[in-house]
Order: sequence, then structure tokens, then C-alpha cells
Amino acid sequence: MKKIAFVIISVFAVSLISYGQQTDWNEVGKIFNRKASQTDGYYKFAFPRADLTVKIANHKVEPGLALTSWIAFLPMNSKAMVMGDLVLLESEVSPVLKSIVKNNFSVTAIHNHIIGELPKVMYLHYYAEGEPVDLANRFKKILSSTATPLSTPVSVKYSAKIDWDSVEKILGKGIPNGDLLSYSFKRKENISDNNMLMPKTYGVNTTFSFQKVGDKVFTTGDFVLLADEVNNVIKVLTQNNITVTALHNHMLTEKPRIFFMHFWSYDKPGVLAKALKEALEETNLSVK
Repeated sequence: MKKIAFVIISVFAVSLISYGQQTDWNEVGKIFNRKASQTDGYYKFAFPRADLTVKIANHKVEPGLALTSWIAFLPMNSKAMVMGDLVLLESEVSPVLKSIVKNNFSVTAIHNHIIGELPKVMYLHYYAEGEPVDLANRFKKILSSTATPLSTPVSVKYSAKIDWDSVEKILGKGIPNGDLLSYSFKRKENISDNNMLMPKTYGVNTTFSFQKVGDKVFTTGDFVLLADEVNNVIKVLTQNNITVTALHNHMLTEKPRIFFMHFWSYDKPGVLAKALKEALEETNLSVK
């Protein structure tokens, strides 16, 4: 009887410890002055570079298309794994690297995503593990070495609704946001990093977006690919006048090894949607 009582007390104690270790994500949000989006068990905070005016061929690139930094927390008991992407001016790269080292984050990639933009923009990927509130405070210090706005984001109101019918007939229903339309496609394989299984939308999914520019669109994004898919996708994209802007890794210890292929183009929306659908068909992605 005593042994049974001890087991019950022990289980109760473990439950209390587990409950006590649960993260208050509102507390993390207060550090960033914004709320997280919650998807597939992780928490993501976005930091649009609304301070930047970046143009390609004299057309402004919207922050939501290719100019948004982010951090995503994947809970691990009382701790979390974080990964994300920083959008930086070239002049910000060196100060950010110094701050990342100082705050015990790891750099996993530095590269470009788009091409022909003014001013030039770079992208820095990172990784860290630790207690969520501490990670948030350290990441805020890293962000503070840039001109990224840290005040509460202001919602942008759009007066006109964009007709995305020519794109959605080919790629299916996208996620509209003003003059933007976004897509996300999951890989069928399970992917792990640092021996932890990644949710299929946690930085290991193919994403791309369209931005309406007159009767045409900008499109950019990245394909998440296995090695034997890389050149098949390059072939399809280049044959359709879509520029491959970068090919690299975003992580250091992922299994299986995956490659990220970024692209850029400016053309009629239906033309680009058809080409991207052909490229998707060269991959082991879940395309609805």
C-alpha cells in the first residue's frame, strides 16, 4: 500500500514539475511586442523590414514577399529549439555576426534570396537551443544590432481585392494578403535536425509567393530538395525564364540532407504558376 501511495505521489509531483515548466508564450510575445502564429506545435514571430525601401526594376518589393525576418520556437520539454532567418542590409551583416557570437546563437547560412535589388539585401539563418524567454531576450539583442522595427506591427489595409484566379486554377487555393499570394508545400519525407524530428512546416517546406505588379507579378521563394531533385528543378525553372538565385543549405545536421533553391522572376501570373507547378512535379512534395 505504501509503495502504491509513493507511486501516486511521484506521478503527481512529476505532473506538477511538467506543468511548472510549461512556457508562457505571452511572456515571450511581450519581449517582441507581438503575438506568435502557432502552427504544427511551434511558435513563430515575424519581423517585417518595413524600414527598407527595396526596389527591383523600379518596383517596390513588399516586406511580405521577401523582406521579413523571423524566429520559430519548437518546444522541447521546458526548453526550445529556435531557427529562423534575418533580412539584412550588407552593412548590418558584420554587427549581426558579432552579436550572434556574443549571444551564443549558431550561424547556419549566409546568402542572397533575390537578385537585382537596390539596396542589396542578405539573408542570415541561425540556430539555438535553450529556455524560451532567455532565447527571446538574446534574439532581441541580435535584432537590435539592425534597424529592424521592434515596435508593435501596424496592420496594413488594402483597398482593392486582387483576382488570383489565373494562379489558383493551377496551384490551388493560396493564402492572400493584400497584393500578395503565398503557398506552402510539405515534403513527404520526415526530416530531422540535431536528432529532433521537424514539423513539416518548420523551415523544411517549399514556400513561394506572388506580388501583384500591374498586370504582372514578382515571384520568389525556395524549393526544399533532395540531391537528386536539384538539377531537375533547375532545368524546369531555367527553361521557363525563372532565375535560380541561390542553392545552399539552411541547416548543418539535418537528415536526410536537403538543399534550398531560391528563385526570382517577373512575368504574367498564369505563366509563372504553370512553370512553378512543373517544377513542383519534379519533387517528392505533397502537392494538392
